[in-house]
Amino acid sequence: MRKSLQDRPVFWWRTIAVLSLLVWLMSFVIRVFYFGLNGHEQDFLITDGYYIIYAVVLFALFVLVIFPLNFRIYAFVYTSFGLLRLINGDSIVAIFMYLLGISFSYKIDFFKKRMMIKISLYAAAFIAAIVSQKRYGGEFFFNNLLLYIMLILIMALAFLLFLPEIKKIRCDFKTSELRLSTADFTERDAEILQRIQQGEKYEAIAAEYDIATITLKKLVRKLFYRLGVSDRTIFLSKYSGRKIVLQ
Repeated sequence: MRKSLQDRPVFWWRTIAVLSLLVWLMSFVIRVFYFGLNGHEQDFLITDGYYIIYAVVLFALFVLVIFPLNFRIYAFVYTSFGLLRLINGDSIVAIFMYLLGISFSYKIDFFKKRMMIKISLYAAAFIAAIVSQKRYGGEFFFNNLLLYIMLILIMALAFLLFLPEIKKIRCDFKTSELRLSTADFTERDAEILQRIQQGEKYEAIAAEYDIATITLKKLVRKLFYRLGVSDRTIFLSKYSGRKIVLQ
């Protein structure tokens, strides 16, 4: 049975990672060519220090092509690079990258413990990056500051506008079924996932099926990979309460 597009979350995550890697390589080549052509190698290599940033992000994107569901790498890449873009005078794109990094951090339950401290650190880093733009001049700084405020207000209005729909979608999602294709999952797979949903420990599940705990964990990692989630925490946050149906 051929998989539908909706049944291939890993394929789409990897596709985006590959495209991002290609765009990043093109950006790097163009940037080197531009600065080299205009005789500003020092600006590129020392003043901006972008060669370090590009190298780190390039490596991270290579890793994401292999492990496209590693949200920790996404969180690191978008948070750090968005912040550095802000420091270097970028505005809208940098903010969206920073917010996307925070979203990935939330997805991996980074804020589950000491939430207020971590939010405060994120906010302080954001404010410090904006304040650092004063070195480009007062007019540049205040224009960007007004742009940030307007962007935040627009996002707040959009959130309020679609809040009822978001609540409805979230409610429908929690009460819907998790449909598993028989081409990818067996009855035992479905039972194991259901037991994980119910909060059973791996040791108990392994004992039930008379297999080693380490063997079970390897199997569960494969099942999570097919579902498009990276670990148990994300699986439970995404599929908790949903009826598992094998079809």
